[in-house]
Amino acid sequence: MTDYRKHVAEDVRRIVLETLAREPGATLNENLIGRMLESYGHRKTAAYISDELAWLERQHAISLIEAGGLLIATMLTRGQEHVERRALIPGVAKPALDA
Repeated sequence: MTDYRKHVAEDVRRIVLETLAREPGATLNENLIGRMLESYGHRKTAAYISDELAWLERQHAISLIEAGGLLIATMLTRGQEHVERRALIPGVAKPALDA
């Protein structure tokens, strides 16, 4: 992975976690996550988003379920700890101080 692609992936993962942290129930579907990423300047395919969500799930930062043909992501304790800067996850950009 090139440095640029690595940086983008780390930023996308950070945005996903910070977005989930702001949602009621810390849950959001992949389509809405994609829209949020676009608002941050990351226009990504559905396959890219689902790959990054799967990566976060393997890190135990989120859980994923499929419902109605969509992936639903829910924040787990490890993801929340990253957003709060209590325990950073390698491969995820450092969260903003005000997240």
